[in-house]
Amino acid sequence: MRRRRRSKRQFRTIVTVRARSERGVAMLSTLIVVIILGVIVTVAIADHSSTSPSSSTNAATVTTTTAPTAKTVGSDSQASTVAACEANFSELSTAITTYRALHGGPPPAGTAWATSTTDGAPILQSWSNASVGYQIEWNGVTLSVVPSHGTPSHGSFGTQSPATGCFSS
Repeated sequence: MRRRRRSKRQFRTIVTVRARSERGVAMLSTLIVVIILGVIVTVAIADHSSTSPSSSTNAATVTTTTAPTAKTVGSDSQASTVAACEANFSELSTAITTYRALHGGPPPAGTAWATSTTDGAPILQSWSNASVGYQIEWNGVTLSVVPSHGTPSHGSFGTQSPATGCFSS
């Protein structure tokens, strides 16, 4: 019987030692998880602050990238024409998407569908072609920018090199 008592004592000792070591492992793993979460939060905060528009580093970058270009009346006028063309193209592209969502298919060729009051209110108050230098046309399949001088673009507002669409006007 004495032998059994020793085995029970040894068993209890082994169980106690294992329980203590397992508590230490659990504590260590909890500490590692907390450290990893801290690193992730730090990286996320640093990444968010670097993309913030109010960041001082971002403001310095914007200032240095816009300063070297010399502005002239001609370049400002062309830049505003390109910006207006891109905005009009985006507006008309959105109107086409809206028409597709409402009617289950693309609108017919031309501009009447956009300003029609047949289904209630028109999608657009007017077709955006008031600018000198380009026209935006819908042929029932593709929205195209046709500049007065230069190469038209089909399906996009154009490219800078080679100059097509809005960039040709």
